[in-house]
This record gives sequence, structure tokens and C-alpha cells, in this order.
Amino acid sequence: MTATDLEFKIRKILENSSIEPAKTNYLLVRNKQNYVARSDNNDEIIVEEDTSDFDFVNKQVILLRDLYNQLSEQQKEEFKNLLLEYLLPNRKYLASCTALDTLIHLGLFLDALSVIKQNYQADYDSRANYHSILLLDEIMDILKHERQIFKPNEISELDSWVDDVVKRRNELGQTIYDYSSLYENHVKVFDLLFKTINVIITKNLTNEIMSGYNPEINKDKLELEEEFKRYSFPNDLSATLNKVEQKLVNAADDFDYKDCMDLIRSFTERLYQMLALEIDSKDGKNLDEKDANRVAKFFIEHKLISQEQGDILISLRHFLSNLGVHRLKSKIEDARLSKNMTVEFSLYLMKRLIDVKSK
Repeated sequence: MTATDLEFKIRKILENSSIEPAKTNYLLVRNKQNYVARSDNNDEIIVEEDTSDFDFVNKQVILLRDLYNQLSEQQKEEFKNLLLEYLLPNRKYLASCTALDTLIHLGLFLDALSVIKQNYQADYDSRANYHSILLLDEIMDILKHERQIFKPNEISELDSWVDDVVKRRNELGQTIYDYSSLYENHVKVFDLLFKTINVIITKNLTNEIMSGYNPEINKDKLELEEEFKRYSFPNDLSATLNKVEQKLVNAADDFDYKDCMDLIRSFTERLYQMLALEIDSKDGKNLDEKDANRVAKFFIEHKLISQEQGDILISLRHFLSNLGVHRLKSKIEDARLSKNMTVEFSLYLMKRLIDVKSK
């Protein structure tokens, strides 16, 4: 695909966001009974309690995301730069919001935030003023429904900027809050963004404290997700790990911990399938990812792991099956151990893939 072809496809998809605009980015698709007494436009809800109840359905963003995953590393950089240009104030607002949504869903939030900060204009009567506020509103909508897709360092960077603005520690904050009657729209959006970030950070701290947070495992999980992106592995791999963490935190009983282990086993099957295809696209298609012995044999034959590490793979599969999938209930200790073991072993496999591919 040439640079011209890529630019054409991106432009047409972003133009389509104005021609066929999405009525909403999020649909409530699960546990609807918990929301029956609430209006769809309830402004009192700063952050949704259970983000897994909502599905992201913006078709232009999904199309752009799928296009990105088909590109080479060089083309991905071109793709990113083209979308960042659409965040500038001279662009149509729906195209800008679609570009921002796409960048965030591709894990490129910090690049987008940098452009927004550089071009933020605190005017009380201009198109640039409307554009700046619109982008912050879009960020808040994603934070409200999908806070789990933001990395800790992304939340920290956003928090630092917003905190400086609200507390008048930078020029933007001094302009807005010293003349709040003129800049009431800016004050409103930054105050709400400040509250949203605080709620998210508090929820994250609660999760860490209640779930036996392990900083090293969390660091390795983030590194694992970066390795998935390196090889353009499906986004559902990272989404599944995030779902496991949510379930661990929100589990009400041993049935929920059993569900965690079910998800973990499904995650390993999906990962083994993608690894096999990456190693050998022809023979990998015939591999039964549910058969741990065959998976281990395949990986050993292709020099991804040793015999001893193959034994670990098989043992982990048996552990997930015997203490999770084949039981009606599981224990919290088994679910946590399963998640931690899976993260560490998966990261090891992804690192070994680098060596195998380089030979």
C-alpha cells in the first residue's frame, strides 16, 4: 500500500464519520436490568461502575483500527501522523473526534494528548475554543465507559496536565480560572475532567488494595500487551487480560473465580493459536490449540521452547482445567495464581518469538 493509498483510505473513512455519524459510541448490551431506572443521558454518572456492560460500536473507528493492524511498522507510523493532523483546530469536529477515538483505542493516547495540549486555545468566542472543548469531552466519554484501555502512565500524564490547569499552575489555568466568567465552558470541562480522573484513580487504588496488587506482574502485563502490538496480534488478547483483572476485583463468590479461570484458559488457547501462525503460517493452521501436548510439541519442534518449558505449558493447562474449567467453583488463590503464571509465561513466549523470527 502506497502512502497515497493510505492517506486516501483514512480521509474517506474520516469523511464518512460526518456523512454517516454514529448515534452513540457505546451500547449497553449486558446486565440491562441494573440500568432500568437510569436515563441514557444521566450526567450524574462520572464513571461507569462496570465497563464490561458496554460495547464500543463506532464503525469508523473500528474500521480504522482494523486497517492499522494490517500495516507494516513504517506504515503504522504514517497512519499515526495522519490521524494526529486531524486533531488540529482547522479540521471538522466529527473527523477530529473519530481520529482521537482511533488513536486512543490503538494505545496512542499520549501522542494525541501532546497534540491537544500544544494546540489548546482558551478563547471565549472562537471555533478553536469549541474544538478544544469537544476533544476533551470525547476523552471524558471514553474514560467514562472504557477506563480500562488507558495505561497507568497515560492516566498519570492526563492527571498532571489537568491538575496544573485547575490549580492555576500553568498559563492556561491562570487564563481560564482568573477570568472564569469569560471562560465558563472551559472551567466546566476541566472541572469535570478533574473529577473523572480522580474517580478513576481512586477506583484503581481500590482495585490494587483489594486484589493483592503486584507491581511486577502489572509491569509485565503492560509489556506483554506491547509485544502483542508488535506482531499485530488481535486486540481481544489484551481485552481478555483486562477482563480477568476486572472479574478478580469484582468477584462476588467462587463461581466468579471459576469464570476467571475459564477466561484465562481461553486466553492461552488464543495466544497459542496466534504464536503458531506467526511461527509457521502453513502448519500452524492445523494445530489444535486446545491440545496442550500437541502445542508443546509444535513449539519445541520450532525451537520456541525447550522440553522442560513444554512441560510447564502442559502443567499450566492441566492446572487451569482441573482447578477451574472442570469445577463448578474455584478459589481466589487459584484464580490469582493462574493469572500471574499466565502473564509471566506468555511474556516469556513472546520474547522467545523475537529470537525465533530473527533466525
